Amino acid sequence: MMGLTRKQSQALEFIRSFIAANRQPPSLGEIAEGMGCSERSRARAGEVVRALEERGYLRRIPYRARSIELIEPDDTTIKLSPQVERAVSEYARRHRTTTQVAANELLAEYLAKVAA
Repeated sequence: MMGLTRKQSQALEFIRSFIAANRQPPSLGEIAEGMGCSERSRARAGEVVRALEERGYLRRIPYRARSIELIEPDDTTIKLSPQVERAVSEYARRHRTTTQVAANELLAEYLAKVAA
């Protein structure tokens, strides 16, 4: 896995195996345990999950339990600038949706303004 830290790779492999075994995504507490951290280290697990989401390995719906969905990055994935990524993440957080849905909605709004 290119561009991932050891903890991120470990967490991603744990999430993949957990979903395969349980047919549902793990909680942050379960991810923390799978990374060798205590259940109380959910904040660290949350940081790793956010990093994996930013790198395009998974998506999740903010404020919703067990909402992790794995995606496989490929060569057709568009890399956004950090400013655009922050705007999309903020939009997703405010609208409680995934970053992919937020990016699509923001693009549609922009194209509608350009076309008008």
